Amino acid sequence: MSEQSQMDMRAARDAAEPKLLHRLARKIAKTVYRAAGIARELRTNPYCESHHRMRCVYIHVPKTGGNAVTQMIYGLPSYSVGGHIPARTFLEYSPSLFANYFVFATIRDPFERLRSTFHFLKAGGLSQGDRRWAKKNLAGLDTFRDFVTALDSEKAETRLLGEVHLRPQSDYLCDASGRLIVNRLVKVENFQREMRAVCEEIGATFSDARLNVTVCDTGWRDHSDSDLKPVVRRLYAKDYEILNYDDSAARF
Repeated sequence: MSEQSQMDMRAARDAAEPKLLHRLARKIAKTVYRAAGIARELRTNPYCESHHRMRCVYIHVPKTGGNAVTQMIYGLPSYSVGGHIPARTFLEYSPSLFANYFVFATIRDPFERLRSTFHFLKAGGLSQGDRRWAKKNLAGLDTFRDFVTALDSEKAETRLLGEVHLRPQSDYLCDASGRLIVNRLVKVENFQREMRAVCEEIGATFSDARLNVTVCDTGWRDHSDSDLKPVVRRLYAKDYEILNYDDSAARF
């Protein structure tokens, strides 16, 4: 074997050793994480100090009064405790913590939540991302009726319902198999009574918070919207199924 061939073999072996060591380290790390109850070691940790302090995880479903809840429970705005993180993210990161912490969410009648979300995004939302999305996807849709009518097509449904505020509530509350995994659901329609009970259970102080869920649609009450409800019921069928809402839910 020539000297050059020997040098090439040594170079190839030296290059392979770091890869082998890296794979070995990953294998050891996976074993350690599994023993600690963490399913996916490369995921960003969704738990923060406030979750550990209260031994409570609040799942902030968009447009269900979540900022008022995080202020009440943690004394912080929603973005400081993770924002809109689905329950399954907490479960998959650490099944042990998830099983031992009180996990709850606020929910809302799907029709009223969709109406509120449309006006929230149409007004620009809270971020540049919201404004860019609205400019791109809501141009020409001036009323809630226009929006729901546009949604009643497979193409528009696929494009629009992926937006974080428009995703079904069940996406935030269920595991990958569609099973509801939170301990308690608080309906915003019964917020005072149900949230007070949660506070008593976790040792937090209930305060009379004003939920930012009321949005007035100019001209909305001037026409019947009953014909829009079948469309919304189809779009959010899973929400209606697991959240126990019907068409008689209270309006804001």
